[in-house]
Amino acid sequence: MARHEDVATGILLSAFHAGGAERHWRTAAARIRSLESSAERAGFAETARLLRRVLEQVGICIQRPEVEMARLRAINFGAETGARRAA
Repeated sequence: MARHEDVATGILLSAFHAGGAERHWRTAAARIRSLESSAERAGFAETARLLRRVLEQVGICIQRPEVEMARLRAINFGAETGARRAA
């Protein structure tokens, strides 16, 4: 079974690669909220706290999807460029 953090990462990547429109982030938020309550019920308090912080960031993406997508693309581009240089 995948860890909660891995699942949350997959959810965020899906929203990002789907284009990052407001509806994509709202869907991601709903899925992460469900994951957060699952972590809480399972006794993973630290994971639940982490997922709440992720939800705060997703909330920012919902409010300003164009700005946040540009920021995320820049981060992604920097990571890809660094990986290519390291290879």
